[in-house]
Amino acid sequence: MINQRKTDAALNVQGVRNTPEQRYGVITSSAEHKEILKNQTISIHKDGTIYFNAAPMTRDQLSENVMGLNRETPMVIRADRDIRLQVFVDVLDIINNLGFRKVAIQTEKGGEEN
Repeated sequence: MINQRKTDAALNVQGVRNTPEQRYGVITSSAEHKEILKNQTISIHKDGTIYFNAAPMTRDQLSENVMGLNRETPMVIRADRDIRLQVFVDVLDIINNLGFRKVAIQTEKGGEEN
């Protein structure tokens, strides 16, 4: 009978089947699966600055950054209530033109105006 600990250690050193899930053929998660489940956040500040996951960028940079993501990745667009509408439309166009299907718009409740 082979000592299981020695076999597991040898497999770990070689970089093959190094988790129990991989050794026994059950994959419970993958990097791609985790990427799909993680929300990506686009924020638009009052001055029109666009942030993708807290990093400031231009519209072109935003497009480049999201282009490589899986199209099932949930996207959350947060916008200051006082932004120019065109900035919001530009961001929404980028996400829509790239084919993202799960897009949420996060708003803030405004105060009552008289």
